[in-house]
Amino acid sequence: VRINERLAQINGASVAAHIGHPLRELLPELADDVEPIYRQVIESGEPIVDLEVSGTNPAQPGVLRSWISSFYPQTDLENRTIGVNTVVQEITDRKRMETLRIAAEQERDRFFNLSIDLLAIGNLDGYFIRLNPAWEQVLGFTIAELMARPFIEFVHPDDRHDLTVMMTSEAKAGVKSSNFENRYRCKDGSYRWLSWSTMPYPEQNLMYGIARDVTDRRQTQANLEERNRELDSFVYVVSHDLKAPLRAVANLSNWIEDDLEGQLTANTRFSNGDALRTQMTLLRSRVDRMAATIDGLLNYARVGRSDDQIEPVAVARLLAEVIDTLAPPPTFTIDLPTELPTLITKRIPLFQVFVNLIGNGIEHHHSEAGTIRMAIVELGDFYEFAVSDDGSGIAPEHQERMFQILKAVNQQQRSDSTGIGLAIVKKIIEAEGGTIRLESELGKGTTFYFTWPKCAIVK
Repeated sequence: VRINERLAQINGASVAAHIGHPLRELLPELADDVEPIYRQVIESGEPIVDLEVSGTNPAQPGVLRSWISSFYPQTDLENRTIGVNTVVQEITDRKRMETLRIAAEQERDRFFNLSIDLLAIGNLDGYFIRLNPAWEQVLGFTIAELMARPFIEFVHPDDRHDLTVMMTSEAKAGVKSSNFENRYRCKDGSYRWLSWSTMPYPEQNLMYGIARDVTDRRQTQANLEERNRELDSFVYVVSHDLKAPLRAVANLSNWIEDDLEGQLTANTRFSNGDALRTQMTLLRSRVDRMAATIDGLLNYARVGRSDDQIEPVAVARLLAEVIDTLAPPPTFTIDLPTELPTLITKRIPLFQVFVNLIGNGIEHHHSEAGTIRMAIVELGDFYEFAVSDDGSGIAPEHQERMFQILKAVNQQQRSDSTGIGLAIVKKIIEAEGGTIRLESELGKGTTFYFTWPKCAIVK
């Protein structure tokens, strides 16, 4: 008997086409669902509100649509129910979005439950609010047990301070955290190392986290570091103990020459015909080389042992000191960039790196008039330095072992080369979190590329 324009549009017919026509004629596919509702309202006199109705109609034939409908009794002056007032709100789009949302949640839940990584949602008050099954497999606690107590209670006491700092500063500031490692207690009392990546949402008081069990890696690493410390200690002790007999050999050679003072000439020879002076000179040179090798081994063993101060280091000023220390021949050209940064780093290790790389380019050059060039590029949290020379270059088959201790190739066959310098350089750079590599071509020189952090990596 009456319908507004909006509901007429929803049904797919004009207002006039509705008046005087029964529901089954206008909306045959909905009649079976809606007619019993009308009948119930008329017979009971009670409204039915917020009922979801789905179906098709002439407005969009074949398209399933959804509505929220409310049905109210229409009464006469004597309060008798004589009809039904209907209010309809279409929710097809909302229903579709809800269906998609549920499907996405189900898909997310499948990944959440299947992941071998430990997935967690926690609040910034310090409690887990959702965990995946991997937690039970790694730690042995049930999910209910883990969610019942503040998660810091499961963290190793020595790691709680760092976690508290992260939760109160980075998390509440909305800062993402990566490779954050701490130890979590297992139900049997042991601890497992977890490496975290977290993303906080302070406005929702939530933090999302992914953790990976890195206990085996850490154990292989605490073992590797211990072996390295033992090896370094062995090198240090052996090298130190070798110095005493080496000094005795050097002193003995000096005493022999002193005793033969006045008798030692170019023609003085051993019984086999070898010139005595030549052999004594060779003896001293080999003693000197042995001493240099021992000093190199000691320097190699010391890398990473000293607690060098972290300070602002102006690279331009540092390089000036390096060049002054090396005192290159006046025929050599050292070409440096016009703009060099200031790093927050350890001065002495960086000084050693530049001394070795620039010094090698000078000492092992095939001529007295060479050029050393340095370049620098910015790579995120690091700078990459390139130190190039125009010397003889290194053959491809030798390049791989240039950084191996006592295996570096002595291109010029110098008697004072120990084969340790580049090994020391590599160890220093890697101890500071950087990398080193070389590019070389015979007859065209060599370039060493190494990265160094802008700000010292505190361990």
